Amino acid sequence: MSPVFVEFPNKIGNWQRELDSVGLRMKTGIAERLATRRTKFDAVSAQLSPLKLASNVSVNRTRLAVLSERNIAAARSVLNAKLKSMKVCTATLDALSPLKVLGRGFSITETENGDIISSVTQTAAGETVKIRLAEGSMKAKVTEITQQGSNE
Repeated sequence: MSPVFVEFPNKIGNWQRELDSVGLRMKTGIAERLATRRTKFDAVSAQLSPLKLASNVSVNRTRLAVLSERNIAAARSVLNAKLKSMKVCTATLDALSPLKVLGRGFSITETENGDIISSVTQTAAGETVKIRLAEGSMKAKVTEITQQGSNE
């Protein structure tokens, strides 16, 4: 018998085994990839399940309610602080109001031109001045001028 007839069937046998090995590796690889993909699919499916979605909605609804209450409380706190500050400013303005000052017994004295008199040097004896009080005004004639520190 010729060696070709012996070697050739051996080569065919070797090729057959190689093909079987490659086929087995392919089947194993495909099965592993399929199992990995199935695991990922199951994980995504579990996240999209109605029960899981309902649970997420419930958790997030509760979280939203808590955040909403915190937001309202913070807004109230800021509003109360601003209101308190506004009351202080209002009280300060009220205390400094010229009408309040007049109400405490003070007056504003003006020349006939309407200029406010803040010094005795701005008027002279015999001039007419306007005196503004809390409930109205009056005109008066200057009869005497006395400067502080003077003996007149």
